[in-house]
Amino acid sequence: MQTLLQDVRYGLRTLWKSPGFTAVAILTLALGIGANTAIFSIVNSVLLRPLPFPQPDQLVSLSEMDMRGDVVGIVPSSYPDFFDWRAQNHVFENMAAFRHANCTLTGAGTPLHIGAEIVTAGFFSVLGVPPSLGRGFRPEEEKGRFAVLNRELWQSKYAADPAILGKNIILEGQPYTVVGVAAAGFQFPIESSPPQVWTSLGQDAQAHGALHGSIPWWRCVTNRMLGDAWYRSGAFLLMKKFVAHVWPELF
Repeated sequence: MQTLLQDVRYGLRTLWKSPGFTAVAILTLALGIGANTAIFSIVNSVLLRPLPFPQPDQLVSLSEMDMRGDVVGIVPSSYPDFFDWRAQNHVFENMAAFRHANCTLTGAGTPLHIGAEIVTAGFFSVLGVPPSLGRGFRPEEEKGRFAVLNRELWQSKYAADPAILGKNIILEGQPYTVVGVAAAGFQFPIESSPPQVWTSLGQDAQAHGALHGSIPWWRCVTNRMLGDAWYRSGAFLLMKKFVAHVWPELF
């Protein structure tokens, strides 16, 4: 024990006499520990910790692939693409599409720049997490202007007022009717900055995606497959044949 104390005192004296070396050593340790902590946090949330949804192992992400040429890659999808997939779907119980957007919330005090997810009807039911207040989007509301608030935004901006349901909020200068408030802790996509609001298609129904395959980028999520679909490998081939039939110029 005495030897250990002598070693500690000697080390402290050495560090005190070399402040430059001490600063570099402390900075190196801090950067190393911080980097490892950040990496572990990402691995833990993405790989180790299960997704915060019922039956997360049955959620499936769909992407459109460009198979022309030597390099196969993911290509942008528009919401008309998704509508065609959903209409032809005989594999999954339900399907939903979403894309990220930034918008400005006004009409409730200081304007607030927030992140939003534009989603199709069935989005919350696909994930199995309905809003804790109100409801999600109905099919007939899909192309209108409706909103589900993040719980933190509802508490901070609207004082957790349950009467917010049915009222309008202003996003990018357009009125959106609030139909629900998300459950506590709910976020999707799971990112470092969770969405503050989820909206129906709204202006996207008129302004974007008029052509199949056009931008902006839409992503698709589905829940479990029907029947023995897990054992049927023809889903991809059917989709490819469908696309080739509707848009032969792509092949």
